[in-house]
Amino acid sequence: TPFRVLNAPRKLAAGSKRTLLVEFQSSVERRFVEVLNLSADDCALSIGLVGQGVTSELEIKYSTVEQRFLHAGDILCGDSRVEPITVTNKSEFPFSFNLGRRSEPFDPCEKGESGLVEFNFVPKAGRIQPGETLEIKCSFQADRPSLDYK
Repeated sequence: TPFRVLNAPRKLAAGSKRTLLVEFQSSVERRFVEVLNLSADDCALSIGLVGQGVTSELEIKYSTVEQRFLHAGDILCGDSRVEPITVTNKSEFPFSFNLGRRSEPFDPCEKGESGLVEFNFVPKAGRIQPGETLEIKCSFQADRPSLDYK
């Protein structure tokens, strides 16, 4: 179930009040309908819960012809190149991002063999409102000869 009561009390004293926090978290784009049942010794209450799972939709454009990847071209060791990435939020809700850490398959802010950061993004994190476009500058600094930068 994508619904979860965050602060479910076990028992309440007669006449007392408690605010229940219900979280909805879905990774699927569809409608969910569930019932939250609350009970006491002498009564029961059923509350209908409805949530709509949505997915984000982004349009990403690179300055190069290769549209699936950012291609920085040939760069001499020690040199760098900055390429813009244009991101448009096509969703109906804000989109938050963080380009600073990524566990698989690599960390884009990982230091190379020379200790220099190979890929850097400005801004590294932010929020794009619905319909807005943001330009992210990606700089690549080659620290060694290689065809394996990804």
